[in-house]
Amino acid sequence: MKVSEVRAMSSEELTKQLQTANRDLFDLRLKSSTKQLVNHREIPGQEERLQSYKRLSGKENWQGSNTCQSRKTVSNWQRKGYSL
Repeated sequence: MKVSEVRAMSSEELTKQLQTANRDLFDLRLKSSTKQLVNHREIPGQEERLQSYKRLSGKENWQGSNTCQSRKTVSNWQRKGYSL
């Protein structure tokens, strides 16, 4: 799925995609641990998909977010010399 398609999704659709990607990753890891997974390269691909959904879902909440994680990230960026 393209980035523009993910950005065009509503928050409900994106949440559903996140849940589906997370469940798929769990299933792949379970199959891998029980030696049922044929193509082990599916796991990194699914992890990348899940991370991209998480990254893009966080962008809509970035402006007004006061969560601990976002403050930690901002302070890490400022410490490294990056500007926002």
